[in-house]
Amino acid sequence: LYLFFFFKQKTAYEISACLVGSEMCIRDRYMGQAQTVEDLDEKIKQKERQQMEEIGRREMKELEQRLEEARKQAEEAQRDDCTVLCLNLPIRAEEKDMYEFFKKGNCGKIRDIRIIKDPRTRKSKGVAYVEFYTQDSVMRAISTVSYTH
Repeated sequence: LYLFFFFKQKTAYEISACLVGSEMCIRDRYMGQAQTVEDLDEKIKQKERQQMEEIGRREMKELEQRLEEARKQAEEAQRDDCTVLCLNLPIRAEEKDMYEFFKKGNCGKIRDIRIIKDPRTRKSKGVAYVEFYTQDSVMRAISTVSYTH
């Protein structure tokens, strides 16, 4: 007695209906990833563009920080060029007195006056820095001081 079994070949739908648990997860993962080469190429290009944009943003931020630092240094250098050091001042000299002196000499607009004082006693050390807005004012201040002494 011979028995023959013939099995009907199952379709993909019938196979997926029989899957359980982790087998279904594997099926879903591969079915979601089934894409054309063009789709994959476009995804790669999109990822590359995103990475380049991120790199570009970082580089742009670094350049902006360098530019800001260079501006600050240039401003400090310009301010240094517009500052006059005054020595041998009377100990009782105040900012107001310095302002009036340089105003009478038609030196130009004064940005700031700093009289150096002893931190403990708060008395003047006879030294001051007078900052002008322009270098031309510095030259006039120097000539004013030269003619008064």
